[in-house]
Amino acid sequence: MDNSLIDKHLYYKDLLLINSSALVNRYNKCLVSLGIKPTKLESFYIDSIGWSPEIAKEKNNIFYLGAGLPNPMAIILTPNQLTKPAYMSFNSYDKQVLDLFAKKYEQEIVDITTTHAIGIDIDDALIDYSSPLDLLLINYIVVRTDIAELSEFASNQLKLVEKFLQKPFGWMNEKVRADIIASAKKFGDIRYRRINISPFKVNVPEFFYACAFDGVFVMTNQKTNSKFLILESVNPELKKYIDNETIFSLEDERLLKILNQANLAEFNQNFWEKNLKKLAEIIKFLKIQIISNKMPELNLETISEPKLKNLLMSKEFEFDINVSILEHIYKEIEQKRKVDIKVFTPALKRTLATPNEKLESDYQIIIKQALCRNSLISPIEIYNIDRKLFLTMYESWNQNFKNYVVNHILRGMKC
Repeated sequence: MDNSLIDKHLYYKDLLLINSSALVNRYNKCLVSLGIKPTKLESFYIDSIGWSPEIAKEKNNIFYLGAGLPNPMAIILTPNQLTKPAYMSFNSYDKQVLDLFAKKYEQEIVDITTTHAIGIDIDDALIDYSSPLDLLLINYIVVRTDIAELSEFASNQLKLVEKFLQKPFGWMNEKVRADIIASAKKFGDIRYRRINISPFKVNVPEFFYACAFDGVFVMTNQKTNSKFLILESVNPELKKYIDNETIFSLEDERLLKILNQANLAEFNQNFWEKNLKKLAEIIKFLKIQIISNKMPELNLETISEPKLKNLLMSKEFEFDINVSILEHIYKEIEQKRKVDIKVFTPALKRTLATPNEKLESDYQIIIKQALCRNSLISPIEIYNIDRKLFLTMYESWNQNFKNYVVNHILRGMKC
């Protein structure tokens, strides 16, 4: 990753620094207990689920915190991490699940993390996926905790207490008394600690994104209440699953029609009448990117509007019809004339489509994330709704366009 995004706090922002030997040791013990090799790092940052970019780099595996993509895990090292963002979820609902768990067991988390880290297994009851259709079987998650060492010591301490209370002379056993005192000094009196956490069941949302199979959107048809899948990447192995009934391709030119028939997305002219500034932003960035692709050495911050027009209309540039169409759409919407998008390209249709406003906001985000692929949506909008896609796009840009986009994001944050 380009460090400039990190340096400017646009990526891996608000992570929690872990630099004490005690916390690093607890984290490593928890990794081992989860079946993951410990880190050799003496300090690192973690997000809300306990994932560390530094450890991921060390292991050369961004999905190190789990047992393969079907089996995400988490580590709660301190309650302070729970307010942080999540940067590497295996599924879009992972942080939501962990937040619900943390709310239910807030006091237990505070108690346990005074001496131990908590290992979390986000269990969907499928140890492996044989096909994308397996994602349709996931209707709930069970959160299971692992505090193996503490559980063992708790069990031993309670056994010692039983021996101590044995009649008639258990209390006279000096070794038992000494062992109880030693155990209490290390872990406290277990009888007064809240360390028991039962498996926690959470229903899976109707809409989610899974990293498995190179990325899959799981959606629910609002008319039939049936679920369907949209594959983000269709390699030869995945192509065989596409049946255009339950599994679709994100590259399908009919994507908006598919979402529209499911009552999930449509062209909503009222939305754009209220958000003309957003449409103007799309047009501006499209123009700038066309110029930057042709003239990567050009400092884009210095381009005036007249110069922008002259460059676009010069013979050096192949005119992009999408610019003209979007400008015409802008004028028609501004004048409240009815816009017919049926004749537009698939990319334009995706750009102008919006999620069903009656859906929950989290569900709308999943739909937006699907629509923004292969669309003309501005980089600013993509940064706000899909950091993973933004990062992929960012790495393909030339340095001047990177600088231009980053500066606009930073200016927006200051407003």
